[in-house]
This record gives sequence, C-alpha cells and structure tokens, in this order.
Amino acid sequence: MRLARWDGAQWSDEGNGGTTGNTTAGTLTSNGTVTSFSPFTLGALGGGNPLPVTWLKFDAKLEGEETNLEWATGSEINCEGFYVERASFTGEYEEIGYVNSDAIGGYSNANLFYSFVDRHPAQGNNYYRIKQVDFNGD
Repeated sequence: MRLARWDGAQWSDEGNGGTTGNTTAGTLTSNGTVTSFSPFTLGALGGGNPLPVTWLKFDAKLEGEETNLEWATGSEINCEGFYVERASFTGEYEEIGYVNSDAIGGYSNANLFYSFVDRHPAQGNNYYRIKQVDFNGD
C-alpha cells in the first residue's frame, strides 16, 4: 500500500514510510517531501487493488429532515457489509446503521449500489463515513 498524489496531469507515487496501528485505527506515512497539497489516495504498485472494496462513489444529500446516503462499489472481496457512522459538532463518529453487502458470498466484480437514510441528523453540520467489514470481522 502506498500514497499516490494527483498533480493535475498524472498520479505520482509518494512512497510508503510504514504503517502503524491495527485494523480499527492505523496510519500510512510517506517520507517524501510535500511541496504542495493536491488530491491523494491509497494505491499499490501492482495492477491489483490491495483493498477489499473498490469504492466508486459516496454521496450524502439533505432532503427535508433526513439525510440520504448513497454509495457504490466496483468490486468486493469477502465483504459482509457496511457500518454507517456519523459525526457532528463533537467530532466523534457514532454508528447509526448497518447495510448488508449485496455481493453473493461476499465476492463481486460488478457495480453494486447501496443506500441508507439518516432519519435523525444532528443540528448543524454532519459528517458521514462508511466502514466496510469482512466476514471475519476485519
């Protein structure tokens, strides 16, 4: 796993200084010099994706008193489902729901689409994240 940065024309390898933590909380560090900020992502040097899910999109839209969340995956490996979490003014994420994977047996190479409705968003700004969980709990 490596850090990759978009410079406006192409992706560049920003290296991998090491990882720390566990499956719940960890870091990936780059020893390279950062001269400017631009979009970044995680990647691999080989052609395969080292992550269990290929994310295609994640959108959140406030509609009336509810927030509709939609996401899509392009592939899933050993995927049991997704925890939906929300943070508000406290900055701490709390689990607000769970969505089962539509991948048969946890494996899929097809685009799969998911949704979740937060029926009680907090006042002010809300921040959402999706945590994918494998069949073995990772």
